[in-house]
Order: sequence, then C-alpha cells, then structure tokens
Amino acid sequence: MIHRITTLLLALAAFGLLSTLALHVFTFLRLELEPLRPLYALAFIGVFVVVVPMIFFGSRAERKNADAWSKTMRYAPRGWNAFVVVLLLYVAFNFFTMLNANSSASPTIKDGKYVLTSHGAVVKQLTASEYTQAVAYDLRLWSGHPLVFYAGAFGFLYAMKRELDSLHV
Repeated sequence: MIHRITTLLLALAAFGLLSTLALHVFTFLRLELEPLRPLYALAFIGVFVVVVPMIFFGSRAERKNADAWSKTMRYAPRGWNAFVVVLLLYVAFNFFTMLNANSSASPTIKDGKYVLTSHGAVVKQLTASEYTQAVAYDLRLWSGHPLVFYAGAFGFLYAMKRELDSLHV
C-alpha cells in the first residue's frame, strides 16, 4: 500500500515540478500570460497535494529521528540535494529581483487602465506592453516557490521509493 502511494505521489511531484518549470520558463518568453494565471495558482495548490501526504508517509515511526531521514536520502538521485540548494538560491534571488522589478506592486486592470497597485493604491499607470511585462515578472516571482517544494518532494519520494524497492515492500 505505501509503495503504491509513494509511486503516485512521486508521479504527481514529477508532473508538478515539470509543469511548474514550464510555467516559470514561459515568463521569459514575452508571451501573453494573463490567461495562464489560474495554472500558476494550481501549481501552488498542487504543492499541498504532494507535500502534505509525503510528510505524513515520510514520518512513519521508523523515521522519527533525523538519522532515519538521512538514511532514506541516500537513495535520492546523485546530486539532488545540491540541485535543490542551488534552486533555492535561485528562487530567493529571483523573488527579490522580480519584487524590485515591479516596485513591490502588482499589475492589475483598474477602470480599464493597466496599472501597478500596492495595497489597493495605484503606484503607476502602464502601457499594454509594460503591463504584459509586469504580469510576467509577477508570475515569475511566484512560480519559483512551488519549484522548490516540488523538487524537494520529488527527491525525497524518489529516495523513499528506491528504499522501499530495496526492502521489497
């Protein structure tokens, strides 16, 4: 039973990681991203679908100490922990860079005009082109976060599946 659940969660983590990575890459391509906003929100919801059960199943009795978690992570893909750390550094850099790029404001359409708003107040009026770029910055800022969670979950679930395979569970 645990093997099947782990396999399912691993597949969901892989799908979440790859689809969120694709959404993140789209923000660099000068595309009209406004229609894709719901997919970015779905990426956040998907994190909970993968991470909460992973924590539950990963916290079985024999994993209650840090040594047991480390033991499982020996089965992770080679270099995965380093990849997650580099990804985390990128996401932090990306977050603050994009926050600065949009002047800590959010692109919205207010009274038919493209604007940047902060706490409901209009900070700046934008052209259509500036609005498209601001939406890309905003989505790039937020799409980085799920990448870290999906990557961490994928690494742990992959290790857990390999560990279970080695025990023939």
